[in-house]
Amino acid sequence: VALFNSNNLSIASLNVNGLTTPKKRGIILQKLRKENIQLALLQETHLNDQEHEKLKKLGFRNTYYSSYKQGRKRGVAILFSNKTNFETDKVIKGKDGQYIIVKGRMGDAVLTIVNVYAPPESDKQFFKSLFNVIAVEAEGILIRGGDFNVALNFGLDTTSVHKHKKTVTKFVKISIEELGLIDVWRILNPHKKDYTHYSASHKVHSRIDYFFISKSDIGRVEECKIEGADVSDHNILHMKINISNRKKQTTWRLNVGILNTEANIKDIKTDIKQYLEENDNGAVDPTVLLDTIKAVMRGKVIAKTTWLRKNRNKMYEEYSKKLKELEQQFIKRNTTEIYQQIQNIKKQINHILEEEIEKSLGGGCSLPVPVWRWGDSGCRCCCGGGLGVGVAGRSSSFFSHSTIHFRRT
Repeated sequence: VALFNSNNLSIASLNVNGLTTPKKRGIILQKLRKENIQLALLQETHLNDQEHEKLKKLGFRNTYYSSYKQGRKRGVAILFSNKTNFETDKVIKGKDGQYIIVKGRMGDAVLTIVNVYAPPESDKQFFKSLFNVIAVEAEGILIRGGDFNVALNFGLDTTSVHKHKKTVTKFVKISIEELGLIDVWRILNPHKKDYTHYSASHKVHSRIDYFFISKSDIGRVEECKIEGADVSDHNILHMKINISNRKKQTTWRLNVGILNTEANIKDIKTDIKQYLEENDNGAVDPTVLLDTIKAVMRGKVIAKTTWLRKNRNKMYEEYSKKLKELEQQFIKRNTTEIYQQIQNIKKQINHILEEEIEKSLGGGCSLPVPVWRWGDSGCRCCCGGGLGVGVAGRSSSFFSHSTIHFRRT
């Protein structure tokens, strides 16, 4: 069996709303396999210990669970794909199927995985007990996910007009901050409204399913997104994270070819300026802000370069087809006009090929190095003459400068 790249971990969190029938179990596990999920956090499995064991025979032999003893409700499970090389060190089960913690290793990375299902009636004491266990047991890269049944931001995370569980919500937010954790999806989508559950009885949308990681690990996140609610009444939450323990790069590398056109540079400037204006309000930790914007811009640039590559391939195919047509025409009608068209098409094709060769060899033009500067005038990104991005004032005590080098990959 081919193993996944051990440096990158594809994770899913989903409240499955019961796995009591073979059909439902089959659908959920097939979805995980189809989407190449390496680590799955499932909540509300509604299974007992014997039924949880069956999951190990369905492609997830490294399955860890906590069951509710009094009937078919609650229940949490952590599933590692058979294609994932995970070595377990310790398993901690919460009572009544409300959480499970698994500590272990994947390659040279130490991981602490926490899967939580907090029933609607969960009180401050439950969360206090949970956070205390996490504070004591967490080692290495902490990945905490699940259904917490609280909307952390009333203005963005729910369509309800009634504030419920204010005391519990406030306690959860404070505890998350004290543990040095961040809400991954929200930090990447600071003003977006999206939800993970719809209550038909109350006609309310809420975002109550989360991934939390340490602030210092935000740079590891490749993506975090909310998918559709296709197999449950909750939306599945996806996160991709790099767990390599190699020394963290201080440079953000990208194909500098994207910076060869003024239009692309203008788009990048606009994205950076907009993000900083929306988020650099003086309340966000500068290190978190810097790492987050690099993660956000990396995603945007990757999307842009992917589009450009597909467009280039499409143009190459069209030019090749047109060249063949012109050559056939030239055989029948040897005219200067057709000959010139052939030469122009050849130039276009060669230009595309030269760009690809340049990229594969890692060569290319020498570009100015953009430099992030934090000072009394705020955060400013300069590229050559400068991007001209200045925002709210920030103390210069953070650091005098930090660099993001644009280098050809």
